[in-house]
Amino acid sequence: MGYICGLVLLLAVAVTNAYALSLMGGSLQKIVQVDNLKTRLVNDLIASIGKSAIRSRSVMLFTEMDHKAHLVMQSAKAVMISFDKAEKELTSMIANGQGTVPEAALMVEISQAAKKVFSEVAAALAQAQDGDTVAAV
Repeated sequence: MGYICGLVLLLAVAVTNAYALSLMGGSLQKIVQVDNLKTRLVNDLIASIGKSAIRSRSVMLFTEMDHKAHLVMQSAKAVMISFDKAEKELTSMIANGQGTVPEAALMVEISQAAKKVFSEVAAALAQAQDGDTVAAV
């Protein structure tokens, strides 16, 4: 009788461990498939804001070299397009139930910062393209 009780307890522990491992596997899969993607997208968004600011500053420095300034302007526009694409992807993920309330709040803050920076960058690029480097700075 004691042997059977010990065997039942061992079986119960094994079943409990298997269930816990399956739950942990599901959590790890969510982290890898969803959370890592969201983290990468947020990092891309933040990097895009910084890159566009750097590109607008570089345009001011390279106004004397028209070819280089043109390349930097194209690069700045590409960064803004990249930001828009990543922002749409991340917003759709959060809207489809794959995001939390803090993530949604962070997304709003990033979008507001981007609007502010990108409007200033666009103005600086337009002024630099017109040759008004004093106003652009």
